[in-house]
Amino acid sequence: MKTFYVKISEQDFEYDINNLIRAFYPEAKIRPPEEGMDGILLQVDYIKDLNEIKLNLFSGNNVLYSAKVKVPYIGKEYTAERVETKNILKRALYRILESYSKRDLPWGTLTGIRPVKLPMRIIKAGGSKTEAKTYLMETYLTSERKAVLATDIAVCQYKLTKDIGYTPGISLYIGIPFCPTRCLYCSFASYPAERYSNRMSEYVDALRMELEEASRIINTGYHGKLNTIYIGGGTPVALCDDELDRLFKTVEELFDIKGLLEYTCEAGRPDAITDSNLAIMKAHGISRISINPQTMNQYTLNIIGRKHTPEDTVRAFERARASGFDNINADIILGLPNEGIKELDHTLSVIKDLAPESLTVHSLAVKRSSAMNEQLEKYLPLSENSDAHMDRAANAAYKMGMKPYYLYRQKNMSGNLENTGFSLPGKEGLYNILIMEEDENIYAVGAGTVSKRVYRGEKFKAKRCDAVKNLDEYLKRAEEMIERKRDLFA
Repeated sequence: MKTFYVKISEQDFEYDINNLIRAFYPEAKIRPPEEGMDGILLQVDYIKDLNEIKLNLFSGNNVLYSAKVKVPYIGKEYTAERVETKNILKRALYRILESYSKRDLPWGTLTGIRPVKLPMRIIKAGGSKTEAKTYLMETYLTSERKAVLATDIAVCQYKLTKDIGYTPGISLYIGIPFCPTRCLYCSFASYPAERYSNRMSEYVDALRMELEEASRIINTGYHGKLNTIYIGGGTPVALCDDELDRLFKTVEELFDIKGLLEYTCEAGRPDAITDSNLAIMKAHGISRISINPQTMNQYTLNIIGRKHTPEDTVRAFERARASGFDNINADIILGLPNEGIKELDHTLSVIKDLAPESLTVHSLAVKRSSAMNEQLEKYLPLSENSDAHMDRAANAAYKMGMKPYYLYRQKNMSGNLENTGFSLPGKEGLYNILIMEEDENIYAVGAGTVSKRVYRGEKFKAKRCDAVKNLDEYLKRAEEMIERKRDLFA
């Protein structure tokens, strides 16, 4: 495991510098200089009187690579010049790390989770696709392929949201923290359904309290029209049928669901999907569901802690179709342990036969609170994920008649790549777009959820509040969670 020592003359842009190093070396340790250090030293010197930044990469006393760049501004006041300085610095550092590592990054200097926001600003301002693509390539050194992908998605999202996104509306998210088992890579609030079945009624009671307050805030219309409701998790259908039905009845009682643009429930794990919970979802007007196999290879399912088979996924799709669902999303993950091109091709061939209306292609991200991270050495080296793998998945989606409609990135993603949603025309997941591009207020209820209020004006900003993840703490402090959101949306 490589160690980088980073010495900066002023603690400015340290976060950006460290993130770019991790983009090239995800498993690297990054430390301040210390006596007897054994590793690579990056020294960054800000020379204010000359408006220059010098970068040197050392191995011992030897300078491996160096750069000196002129910048418009050195200081901590947030200005356009400071943003330009950051981009110049990151480009210079990227070139050094590119030379040292002997590889490039598909997303260039971009390390944030929402790259589509950049071309979207240009598209919203009346700019062309060519201008947006060129801006990404020149300013952030993205590959042409990623620049085209992000720009195409921005154009798609602009068309879908232009009538609702400029005066923010509001979406409701309901989090259900129960699952049949906890997956190896999972970092969400998730509790084994069988073990916690005696707490489900209490949890739905707490959701009822939160939803009553949500209805008082949302139904005023002050925060815009209620556009979408998304029930996620966890695995929402891990709730027993009575509690699932009670939750949907509560939503119908408190909100006008007839005016919704989209009403989604993550059916999620194939081993939790039954004829009865599909019938409950259908009876309560769910318009879009997600069935998430992640892989269609049994050996991998065993490794990641899934207790279902590929055949269970096929049966879940058949049941959902028989129940009348005509908008089904499937999730897959690239970069799972011991999976290569052969395994990916098998998964994609089965997905093609299942013919979902949308396909979400995730790159494995190893999160700090996941079991995989705690036992990482056991699973190293992780399976490779590359542009070739992403292209294979994208080509499969294109052959099914789908186009990309949303994209986001996470820290510690395999291959430093992205998660992309593909869909048939008219079957895009609107909630996914609105939450990822921060075009919508999000009122979220449940353990481990995040609410977000969007402010528009001269300077766009968003404020958020988090709910506690721990189930016992959430049930004890439900009133406090309500008060936090009352303050956020006051």
